[in-house]
Amino acid sequence: MSDAKILECPSCGARIISDSRICAYCGSQIVLPEEEKKSYAADIQNSQQVIPQEYTRTVYIQREQKTKSGLAVAAFILSLFGFGPISFFMGIAANSRISKPDSNLTGRGFAVAAIIISALQMIYWITLGTSLCSIANY
Repeated sequence: MSDAKILECPSCGARIISDSRICAYCGSQIVLPEEEKKSYAADIQNSQQVIPQEYTRTVYIQREQKTKSGLAVAAFILSLFGFGPISFFMGIAANSRISKPDSNLTGRGFAVAAIIISALQMIYWITLGTSLCSIANY
């Protein structure tokens, strides 16, 4: 670094050190003049630290795509149409399937919403039924 020169970035005009490969100000790649390229290539060939080719490959990791739980969506739709007990248990089953660590399912919000809506429907129908029975006994 002692024999490094100060150059000007061709993109933004900032002052940079000739050893730099990327401008610290604008991020553009610095292209060395031909004589410096040759000396740089000779330095790389003479260096003891050679990076094996298998370490220089770009690796793309493909994430496993998650799918929406059909059971959770069905439980939510049924809860909207008033099928309380059916959608309640379907929502619980969907939530337990989604919660498994090796599951690639999403839709926990649908399952929880189905459980809540159907529980409220069941509470409503039970209170309505008990109040109608008590009125009929008078």
